[in-house]
Amino acid sequence: MSAPGLFWMNETSGVLRPVVEAYLNGFVLSLEESAKTKLVTEIKARRNGMFLCLLVSLVLQAAAQPQPNPTQPPPSDLRHQIHSKKAQHLGVPGMIQNDLKTRSGDIELPWLFSAPMYVVLLDDPQGNMVNMACVNDLAVLGKIESGESHPTADQSYIYTDWTLTVEEVIKDNPKSPVLPKQNIVFVRPGGTIKIDGRRIHARTWGGLEFHNGAEVLLYLKYLPETGTYSLNDDGFVFTDSKSFDLDTAKHGGQFDTMTKNDVLDIARKTSAATCVQRGGQQ
Repeated sequence: MSAPGLFWMNETSGVLRPVVEAYLNGFVLSLEESAKTKLVTEIKARRNGMFLCLLVSLVLQAAAQPQPNPTQPPPSDLRHQIHSKKAQHLGVPGMIQNDLKTRSGDIELPWLFSAPMYVVLLDDPQGNMVNMACVNDLAVLGKIESGESHPTADQSYIYTDWTLTVEEVIKDNPKSPVLPKQNIVFVRPGGTIKIDGRRIHARTWGGLEFHNGAEVLLYLKYLPETGTYSLNDDGFVFTDSKSFDLDTAKHGGQFDTMTKNDVLDIARKTSAATCVQRGGQQ
């Protein structure tokens, strides 16, 4: 029995189990006859009371195989491969193609896995802003110019490549310095794509989605392989003088009553904070 199947069973909650079973049923029905026959043969050969675990393992192996899709960037595209890794853990390999085969109309991809856990300093906005600055490589104020969404390489979820025009560098990236008016690209899980006229949507971490022209303050992680960045929803969207936390749940709602000027003032003050690494080193 393979590790993927065991891992899935260990990590799947009782609430998600019916969803997983329904998804697997749909996936099996979508298999070619030869694949169905092989699956049944394997199950009969291993009657050990772990039917679902074995089934999940086999299905995940089959789904991980490359599937043709004319809208997907070519596998040789390094950016596509790197950016896919920032979102593909949120779904099941092959989920997009499976849903296209087994469902009708537009599709809302389910969020099957929880977001990572974070340390939140209660009632300490400045401390939390220091954390955001320390775990990320770049902090910039800028405007969203455009976004282009793609399915992940394993067809499990959707990510969006966003282009941002920098207005102010709050914390610079010493590995690749950034200047005002420069355009940078960052990846964020979620987005919308169309395949054969059908709309497929996947939500973002915090649920607050971008639109072209939005003014934002973002804390970004550098991806040196591609010269781009990734966003883990550490940041804010500004509308006039109002400020909206990209993930208010993660930060405990501490920034919800702050104005744009309040947030930028704290960001500028904490941008040069001394960061303590693991082991106590600065």
